[in-house]
Amino acid sequence: MKNILWMIALLAFAFSIPAQAQEEVTIKQIVENPGKYSDQSVSVSGVVDEHVESSGGNNATMNYILRGDTGETLRVRTTDSPPPVTSQVQVVGVVSISPFNQSAFIDEDGREVLSGTNSPTTQGGSVSERLQPGLGFWPIFGLTLLGFVVIAAVGYSIYSSSEEKAKKAADEARKRQEEELKKAASGLNSTDFTTTEMGGDGDEAEQRIKSSSSSSGSGSGGPATLKFKAPPKTMKFIPGKLVVAAGPDQGKEFRIAGHPTPEGNVVTMGRAEVEGERAFAHIQLGDTYRTVSRMQAEIVQKDQDIYLKNKSTTNPTMVNGDPVEAEAMVELDDGDMIRMGEMMLRYERD
Repeated sequence: MKNILWMIALLAFAFSIPAQAQEEVTIKQIVENPGKYSDQSVSVSGVVDEHVESSGGNNATMNYILRGDTGETLRVRTTDSPPPVTSQVQVVGVVSISPFNQSAFIDEDGREVLSGTNSPTTQGGSVSERLQPGLGFWPIFGLTLLGFVVIAAVGYSIYSSSEEKAKKAADEARKRQEEELKKAASGLNSTDFTTTEMGGDGDEAEQRIKSSSSSSGSGSGGPATLKFKAPPKTMKFIPGKLVVAAGPDQGKEFRIAGHPTPEGNVVTMGRAEVEGERAFAHIQLGDTYRTVSRMQAEIVQKDQDIYLKNKSTTNPTMVNGDPVEAEAMVELDDGDMIRMGEMMLRYERD
């Protein structure tokens, strides 16, 4: 960024030189070598000899003859009123070559009347005509180029600033996620898992939860009729917990982790056995619950909201005694009762 600022400063300095000053030459030099000064912005001094009418009757421009110290004359074309005859003036303008007689003339950009004016006087003093010198083609081109450079530099600065802010926001989000994952991992460590041999690979061995507390205080044994695999340590638990409200595992409670999907973090429930990467996000109900379908329901987390979705068309799914139609979803609140066949669960929000 510092290099860009230095480049802008150098360009501004370089282009400010021709924009503020023109080459000062004599009328004799231009008359003797017009091709050398063609299309250049110059400054010349001389005495106004006469006013000349514009060829073609163009009232938009007027001409006057400027005579130098050694007697050479040069035509000056102006869009303003010509200076008074016999006045000493300094003219700034671009040298052009006439296509008719190949003689040089100046397109006036600005002038200053130095002396000898015949203009009316005010309060006993003479009125001096002062016009600021105009800018030639190259200074204007340079300033335009400088403007583009400045705009590009500002745009790059804004882009870099936005990129830096986005990176900072991403780093903060990553840190928050790492903290949440650490909290989730500590939650896993606070739960006692015991492995049950099911003939599978050791890494995919099924886990049964043993809770350190229960609503009925009926000991620390894990649910005998519910089983699911331990979620990865990097997976975040769904907010809240499920408590078995009826049956042989009454009072047992457990937390669950969902599998990420476009619909949200999803946990499936039913008598089916799920293998693979979704196994940790499936609660398998044992053969005790014959009135539960192989894929009975889903618990879906969308942001911080929790929903229950009925997936069965044969066995009923109810929330607080109200049936949930197939593929319909209802939001779960703290204390809501979920019934799937003979299975009764209570959702408790932290």
